[in-house]
Amino acid sequence: MNRERAETFLRLLAETELRAACEGAAVVSAAPWSADTPAASFPRLARVAQALTAVHALDLAAAQDVLADFAIAIGVRQHSDPGPLLLTRPALARGRLYARSWPGPPDPAAVGLGAVGPDFHVPLGLTVPFRHEDVSGEVNLLSYSNTPSGARFTVTWRTRSPVGQPLMGRGFGSPAFPRLFTVSDDRGNWYQLDFCFTDWSGEILLRPVPPDGLRWLELSAPGQKPVRIDLAPQGSGGPDDAGPRVTPTSASAGEQMLTVFADRLLMVAGEHGPDLRQTAYARAPLNAMTAGLGDVVAALEAAEVLSPLSQVPGQLAALCASLSITGHGLTAPPGPELPERWLSLLSHYQRRKPDLAPARDGHAPLAVAFPEFDGMRLALLGLHNTDGQTILHLLVGGLPEDDGTGPPLPENLPVSVWVRDSGGRWHVAGVDGAHFSDGEHWLRMKLRPALARSTAWIEVLVAGRSAEVCATLPLRWGYPP
Repeated sequence: MNRERAETFLRLLAETELRAACEGAAVVSAAPWSADTPAASFPRLARVAQALTAVHALDLAAAQDVLADFAIAIGVRQHSDPGPLLLTRPALARGRLYARSWPGPPDPAAVGLGAVGPDFHVPLGLTVPFRHEDVSGEVNLLSYSNTPSGARFTVTWRTRSPVGQPLMGRGFGSPAFPRLFTVSDDRGNWYQLDFCFTDWSGEILLRPVPPDGLRWLELSAPGQKPVRIDLAPQGSGGPDDAGPRVTPTSASAGEQMLTVFADRLLMVAGEHGPDLRQTAYARAPLNAMTAGLGDVVAALEAAEVLSPLSQVPGQLAALCASLSITGHGLTAPPGPELPERWLSLLSHYQRRKPDLAPARDGHAPLAVAFPEFDGMRLALLGLHNTDGQTILHLLVGGLPEDDGTGPPLPENLPVSVWVRDSGGRWHVAGVDGAHFSDGEHWLRMKLRPALARSTAWIEVLVAGRSAEVCATLPLRWGYPP
């Protein structure tokens, strides 16, 4: 890593943009400039600065100085007040291209040696019906986990009216309703429940944290008999119960950043499918995401966190060509070979006859902890289909705390998450919601495309800088009544 060259690159880019503005090559608004209403050149600089700070090639103060100098110069040229400038979320997160902070160089001695710690995870697959006044429904318990941030059930839920119609905004949305549920254990202890839900799924947190060694918990729901929850440890469900498999890797910080960006690009592309080649309107969000990507690659190479011989820029260029994206500025020739999972999604998106029938609702219990790598602890806590979408629930510990200087932490997940189904098709996962509690993030990750409910098993791949961790898990689908 070369921090001096990284700062020099950013300053030279700022000088180039300022010179172009003075010569009329770049359009600069005549309105007073501020960090919230930037000149046309500012997003380009901000993206490069964000990338360099994210890989630790440039510290925050140095990046702020460069952008502040640029703002002052533009303000003087416009005879206006440049306004205060900070390298903060509003300024840097436009386009949401990069994570705020990525892991430092991996420790080769630690690859594959991270033990699954004292965390406790149990797949459940229980449905608990309830009834209160004119509202009925069920809570589907996907898993129980006990980690440093506390104990929780990962659940989905539904409520219905007396005539069986789904009710939005009822049931758990009422402050009084969760208090009707109670949990006790085999030692006679009772627990307070805190409900945290988003779109029919979420967490039920137990307070205080249950002690180790419990044989069972019992959940009492209004209008129903208590349901006993067996806490006997279970295996991961993989072949021969071998658990997750670890493959050491050696991606650079720049390569990992660009690879995760490609995943996000494929997530957004999935919203448009076959329309990508047909309409410029469908490609507009992708063109906006990739604008200035060539500058970012050049900056990462100057900072020596991306090798000029790396194949990733060429693969990105080939991906952009496959999605009919222009204006990205990448100079590397399109790579001759794309990763298998990228090709799988491209093949699905570009079919002449896309899927017409949405994935049917259902839920599948999962509970498996991955070995620690890249300073993170991850665990899968469940999966469900709802409204034609598949949601994967993930618990992540070890992410940096959100200090407000970059994109929100869910967008900072510095790993790729992919799912291969029993039919051989790959699905990319992107963060769709999050809840933070005592150092750990509970994430809702949307899969694109959705899983068919006929899927018998899945292979979950989490790829970081120092390792790829893979777990094969059978799916025991449960269905809404």
